[in-house]
Amino acid sequence: MPIYLDATALLRRYVHNPDRQLVLEAMAGEAEWCTSSLTRSECQLALRQLTASPGQYERLAGALQRDWDACWVVPLDGRCLARAAQLGAQFGLRTVDALHLAAADRLPRPASYLTFDRRQIPAAAGLGFRWSAPRVTVTTSTAHKPARYRPAALTTGEPRRRDPHRCVVQLTALGPSRR
Repeated sequence: MPIYLDATALLRRYVHNPDRQLVLEAMAGEAEWCTSSLTRSECQLALRQLTASPGQYERLAGALQRDWDACWVVPLDGRCLARAAQLGAQFGLRTVDALHLAAADRLPRPASYLTFDRRQIPAAAGLGFRWSAPRVTVTTSTAHKPARYRPAALTTGEPRRRDPHRCVVQLTALGPSRR
């Protein structure tokens, strides 16, 4: 199953933090890594800002490049930009979040969506993705109202529809690594 990685997820592969293990396991468990062309610029800029020396940046940028070469990259073409505008209006997303979700929406299903931006989770669930993120309970009452979140630990979720105006995400645990 393909896994879409936004910049918040891919960055955690290179930076030591509590969420790094989730990213490593999720990526090891999927053979097809996918992202948008925007992710590379976001990650390069963030790594530049996070690193303490040029040498440290070069090492991390090299690791990013090796992973980038293994990714399927979805271009941000006219079709993707138009879909981002639709998703942004439908889910009340910021532009960058809508771009990531529009790119991911081009993947064949079933697919996973890995993010650490809680604003993207209701839209990812609404689009039918199996998602991975820090543990949250997501409830949206309508497409035009913002979601409410309750943080906890780490989980993944699969969308479960109850009615057309409400999206409830069922929490599940990550499976074992296959890589």
